[in-house]
Amino acid sequence: MAQLDFNVEKIEPVVLHGPDAVTQRDLMSPYVWKIRGQHPYAMMVRAVPKMDEEGNTGTIWYATSKDGLTYTATETPALVPGPAAEDAGGCEDPTVVALPDGSYVVYYTGVDAPHAHGELLYATGPSMNRLDKRGVAMGSTPS
Repeated sequence: MAQLDFNVEKIEPVVLHGPDAVTQRDLMSPYVWKIRGQHPYAMMVRAVPKMDEEGNTGTIWYATSKDGLTYTATETPALVPGPAAEDAGGCEDPTVVALPDGSYVVYYTGVDAPHAHGELLYATGPSMNRLDKRGVAMGSTPS
């Protein structure tokens, strides 16, 4: 049996720069991974409307960083709600799989318009700015 020893050595803030549509919202469910290139850290993050805002439960944004602490988001979200009913209420909780050919699969929770139902959905693409929604990866059940 392997033992894991875990010690927090330092806590540092993570900063996200970008358009107001992401920086002025609450951020949740960050998923960070290493990539090749000038900015070796990548992040997908859910931008949630403030408590007093109406609308969707979130959009998913892509950002990169040189140091893993200061990120710059793209000008537009990578995944937005709709037009299909399965995620018309929001896109949440991104998880990224980088494939050997350089393309991506992004799994995320899609919330329906009345915010009553969510399912695990997925999108694929050659880059984060060219993702195509593919549908349900795992349907939810009444239980």
